[in-house]
Amino acid sequence: MEYKSIWILYICFVSKSVIYASVNQSEIANTNNRLDLKISSLIGRVKQNLQSINIFDQQEKRQTVMLDQQEKRQAVMLEFCSNSNFSNKTMDEHMIYTDKESLLYCYIPKAACTTWKRMFQIFDGKMDLNQVMAVEKNAVHKLHYNNFTTLDAAQKVFREKSYYSFLVSRHPFERLLSAYRNKFLDPYTTHYQKKYGAEILRLYRNDLTEEQYLKGEGVTFREFIKYVISGKPFDKHWRPMTQLCSPCRFKYRYLGKMETLFEDATAILKNAGISQKFLFLSNSRDRYKPISTIDMKSQYMSLKASEIRKLYYMYKDDFLAFGYTIPYYIEELLGTIDNV
Repeated sequence: MEYKSIWILYICFVSKSVIYASVNQSEIANTNNRLDLKISSLIGRVKQNLQSINIFDQQEKRQTVMLDQQEKRQAVMLEFCSNSNFSNKTMDEHMIYTDKESLLYCYIPKAACTTWKRMFQIFDGKMDLNQVMAVEKNAVHKLHYNNFTTLDAAQKVFREKSYYSFLVSRHPFERLLSAYRNKFLDPYTTHYQKKYGAEILRLYRNDLTEEQYLKGEGVTFREFIKYVISGKPFDKHWRPMTQLCSPCRFKYRYLGKMETLFEDATAILKNAGISQKFLFLSNSRDRYKPISTIDMKSQYMSLKASEIRKLYYMYKDDFLAFGYTIPYYIEELLGTIDNV
């Protein structure tokens, strides 16, 4: 970057020297003014070039960081698969694809899947940006997507081998809190309250009216977690990620994470060869604020240490496969929460 700057400035100096030698002394004053303007213009262009070079260098550094990060994620996944007998079948409903752009995505609820589903509507040319952003969050999941449920074995294998494949994971404990918030604490609809909330309240409360049980409102985070670890069938919003996308049966070309969503999205579009046609929807956040450390602490503080441990072992495959660890503040809780 520095040698380019020196070379450009040198050209400016030589140009001025040549022009000075070719004019009469009487014209020097006027020439100086013109030269000053030219040199100022050249210096402005030099600065612009330097800024462009600097931006390019920063982009290269980010790409190098993301490449190293991706190699580490793939290595962690490989180690997990090598040391386990994990062989769950991928859930066909979650494998969505676009033949138009040769892209294959295993969506994980509560891990940016709404945003990526919007993108697939754009990839397939079904909607433009303004149209897809006008679709209400819950309605996005009711739109039509091409998935593996309608394909035979050969068609699935063809897309798995030929298309650029990826998934996006999320810290298991944060994903659980997101599911609780979205389905029970402050839901878009009452569906999950009536379907699961009513059952949860009947299991852990004995002082409510029948009307209150039927509504299923007011489920606490601890009651939700107790329900999850009780062995009841999983809903897809809290089913372990490894059970949804089976990353040991099928190797995804890119392992994204909610924690680096936009950087990963940029890399995915570039690697798939479609970054010149599409930009990731960076402004598609829903009405919920990002989950903070304070949110995590306040909710997980309500759990007993034994419940947290049981929860960890239930989602242990997710922790190991995607390289997540128990947050330090939850580890601290394990040392301070009552073990009874």
